[in-house]
Amino acid sequence: MLVIRNMQMEAFALEADRRFADDLLQRLSQQKTIRGETVDETALVADIGHGLAMMDEFGLTTQNQIARCFEIVYGVGFRFRDCPKAALGILLAYRVSPSFKLKRLATWADTVDRELPPVVR
Repeated sequence: MLVIRNMQMEAFALEADRRFADDLLQRLSQQKTIRGETVDETALVADIGHGLAMMDEFGLTTQNQIARCFEIVYGVGFRFRDCPKAALGILLAYRVSPSFKLKRLATWADTVDRELPPVVR
């Protein structure tokens, strides 16, 4: 019979987390490239780490939920280090399901351009 020890399970989990972070990096880099933005991979890796550390606090636990959250936040041109208070308020809402949070965040993202002040030149 095959026995997997706790230390081995932790190693598998760490490897899965690393693969997910790498996939997220690739996906967000492509998203920025499609929008014509330059990609600073070092800054992006740091912000992914910062954002991933916040996901438990947001109540987002599955990879799908986490990836969707990153796509929404990066889709409107923000990072987790400079995420607007309105977005953080949605993500930190107490007793709100993750799917509803992500729907509210996507709705906010659709209107964010109208909320931002015009650029002064």
